[in-house]
Amino acid sequence: MTTVTPTYSKELFMSTALLDAVVKKNRVRLIPFMLALYVLAFLDRSNIGFAKQTYQIDTGLSNEAYALGAGIFFVVYAFLGVPANLGNDSNLLIVFYVQIMPDDFVMQLHRF
Repeated sequence: MTTVTPTYSKELFMSTALLDAVVKKNRVRLIPFMLALYVLAFLDRSNIGFAKQTYQIDTGLSNEAYALGAGIFFVVYAFLGVPANLGNDSNLLIVFYVQIMPDDFVMQLHRF
């Protein structure tokens, strides 16, 4: 029986060490940022739950109608999230911002 000993080239070893360093650096920088984004997304989703009681009193909606509306909101939110993320890499994002900025400017003027 022959024993096979693996041989590594110096370039492969250095690139692996470099890759490990890059991964470690990204973990240290990205994980806290991603955790903060997750907390903000959770708070955003929970706002609909906080508004439920007052909204039902004001509009007279039943629990079933409110659940149906929240479900429709979730499905549309998830469905439209995919094309929005696909469009991030194109020039359409710049066109979208150019179209939305005048509206935002007018809305800010209405505050005063």
